[in-house]
Amino acid sequence: MSRRRFQTRALGLAIWLAAAGCGGGNSPEREVFAARISSADELLSGRMTRGRIGDYKIWNRHVSFVIADSGLVDGYGRYGGRVVDADVTRAPGEAGASQLGDLFFGFNQRLFEPASAEILSDGSDGRAAVRFVGRDALFAWLASFLGDIFSMDTIECEMRVTYSLGPTDRTLRIDIELQNRSNQPRRIDMMEAALIMGDGLESFFPGAGFDKEQQYGEFPLWAGMGERLSYGLLGEGPLDMIFTYSNIAFGTYPVQDVPGGGTLTLTRHLAVAEGGVDRVQAILRDPAEPFGTLSGSVQADAAALSEGLRLHVLSEGKPFSVVRASADGTFAAELPPGSYTVIAKAHGHAPTEAQTVEIAAGQTTQFDATLPTATPVSVEVTSGGQAVPARVGFYSLDGQAKNLLAAYFGEETHEGGAALTLYLTDGRGQGALPPGRYRAVAMRGFEYEMDRQEIELGAEPKALRFDLVKAVDTTGWVAADFHLHAQYSPDSSVHPLRRVATALAAGMPILAVTEHDTVRDFRAVVESIPGASDWIFPLTASEITTYYYGHFNAWPLTEKPDALNHGGIEWFDTPAPALLARMRDSEDHPIVIQVNHPRSESIGGYFSAVGLDILAGTYERADWWSEDLDAIEVFNGTCSNGNREEVYDWFAFLNRGYRVAVSGGSDSHQERVGIPRVYLPSPHTPSEYQEQESVTAVKDLKTFVSCGPFVRFSIDGHGLGETVPLSGALDIRVRVEAPSWMSFDEFRLVRNGEVALRKSAAEWTAGAGGVRCDEVLSDTPAADAWYVLEVKGTGTLSELGGEPPYAITNPIFVDADGNGRFDPPLPKFQPR
Repeated sequence: MSRRRFQTRALGLAIWLAAAGCGGGNSPEREVFAARISSADELLSGRMTRGRIGDYKIWNRHVSFVIADSGLVDGYGRYGGRVVDADVTRAPGEAGASQLGDLFFGFNQRLFEPASAEILSDGSDGRAAVRFVGRDALFAWLASFLGDIFSMDTIECEMRVTYSLGPTDRTLRIDIELQNRSNQPRRIDMMEAALIMGDGLESFFPGAGFDKEQQYGEFPLWAGMGERLSYGLLGEGPLDMIFTYSNIAFGTYPVQDVPGGGTLTLTRHLAVAEGGVDRVQAILRDPAEPFGTLSGSVQADAAALSEGLRLHVLSEGKPFSVVRASADGTFAAELPPGSYTVIAKAHGHAPTEAQTVEIAAGQTTQFDATLPTATPVSVEVTSGGQAVPARVGFYSLDGQAKNLLAAYFGEETHEGGAALTLYLTDGRGQGALPPGRYRAVAMRGFEYEMDRQEIELGAEPKALRFDLVKAVDTTGWVAADFHLHAQYSPDSSVHPLRRVATALAAGMPILAVTEHDTVRDFRAVVESIPGASDWIFPLTASEITTYYYGHFNAWPLTEKPDALNHGGIEWFDTPAPALLARMRDSEDHPIVIQVNHPRSESIGGYFSAVGLDILAGTYERADWWSEDLDAIEVFNGTCSNGNREEVYDWFAFLNRGYRVAVSGGSDSHQERVGIPRVYLPSPHTPSEYQEQESVTAVKDLKTFVSCGPFVRFSIDGHGLGETVPLSGALDIRVRVEAPSWMSFDEFRLVRNGEVALRKSAAEWTAGAGGVRCDEVLSDTPAADAWYVLEVKGTGTLSELGGEPPYAITNPIFVDADGNGRFDPPLPKFQPR
């Protein structure tokens, strides 16, 4: 026996010896298993898994699946009895790769809610099966935003879902039985499939590829490709995709009728395989369909082989499949007979020239190619002689960067249209680019000058050094982005390490990752990056994402790993006043509640939902109205130079006596971070920072929002959020600091919602260093007033973004009548 054959058999035996341990008492001669999970080492592992002790596991030598037990489970599918993790079966100690997202089915806007579960067969008879029995229940997530359009009534069906696996199967068979409780036939118009695939798993549909904007209409199957695995789902007919947003896809299978007093059985198959989309397509192919084989190798440099080569197979110019090559560049893929175009690609490299291949049934077609070489680049960024976290972007000077492809390929993209973006956590990094001319730009947020270099890459590696000059003195202040997402949100695939790296590179000391409806503590992630704790402090937060009346951020929260959604705040069937109270009651310490994008109707805007009319001073939905807010996210993803409806909403709140802070956040689900950002006063470094400092700063209105400039604003020596007793003309101090790459139009002093004073940037008195404006003004209000400073810019934020610089502060109040308080000019909002 050869050494390789011996190793293969030994590995197989090791897998089965390990498999026999799950659930106890299994024999290694068995070839398929079903058991209830009793210990953590029986769970699957991967980038993000959801299985828990007490769930069910079903597996053979090829594939393994975890099915959630009855009861409530994490995610928007809400109920158990569904697959939560899937991987190929691995040897003991081998790192898992499960990357399956939230996959579940609906029936006329109803979900399956299991009441019981049993193992029908543990595999000893040659097939493993687990059955869940229950009935239809409210699809709460869908009902929250479509309940006024579609019926949410019961379908009057008992339901059974059976998961089964044979010894050689590579798909999990899912049999769904709907038993009609009435004597009247029941039509299921909407056979829904929800594919909420964040966590780095990207949905692929033949004909549309990875391009979300093209993923509409009928497709033969769904596929998803992750870092190592691919998944595939085949139903009882074509899947008609009706909604795709970010990583959330929603489709329907053909209409079905459940006969009166009878049963309808639906059969679906879930495949998982190591490699590309071609693997699951081959597994799910009708055995009667002919196929041929595409085989060959791609010659590439060591970096490309290490990172991984992908071959894109196009049919009639549209995406058909994706093949992953082995570490040596070889590959083999089964394809239906036909003519295809093949392109090979690796990160940082230009693709191979497109080649046409003909696949014939039962035949092997040879395809060989050589990937264009890429030039290694290494960078080092310092400031004041110290290595600093930074972002370095490379922008092609030769037109479209050669390594960037159309969206349907699902290949690399980089922030701001760069050919390559590096996020350096310690000031050092490396990458690769096709030879050519580039502008390399090192940057570190708003407080530093940028360092730009024009370079030409040839065949030899290139080493670059950058030095960033800090132009703005922010002593006594820290910056935060209070609205960020990463892989624990269903519509984001940003890895936690990547999210921390982007914040470090943006020069943002406070990191608040506000995942949708779950609570995640990023401290361990920060601590896993050497030196990161010296630069950044993670706040544990969450975005409570109701689709009834809007979204709310809350912080600081406590992750509870054993609780549903890790302690996420339950919002289904809860009016806003009760929800906000529940948010506060969830912690034994003060928290901030921020209303997010309050006028964004399409994604949940609270002010729009309650019918707030700021001119009339009224709101329509008294049952949803609550004044228990600490901050308003006036700026979401952009400052728009202050031209936002929410600015006037916030002014109206101040005029009616609400002490609620202006806030902003990037709401980034991608890599961009810190635009806008919020500055908070603090004497501490990130390693010394205390989370309650952020609560105090927001509640006391000590913060300001910036899309660029750093500002200082005082009246008679009083700062933001304070009340000034009027004793004569007010002494108003304005300072604007910014690096040289920002341009400005004017600053404005807003008094009770109206511009009281303004000064053109051409007339500003500059100071030393980055001080662009240092002015003293005066004003004498006739009655109690509040003042905010607003700074408007021109041009763009250069490589950081295409919008003008902008900033606005929280108010300083003036007590003109001497009664020791600010008396608002208007009454509180009232119901109409």
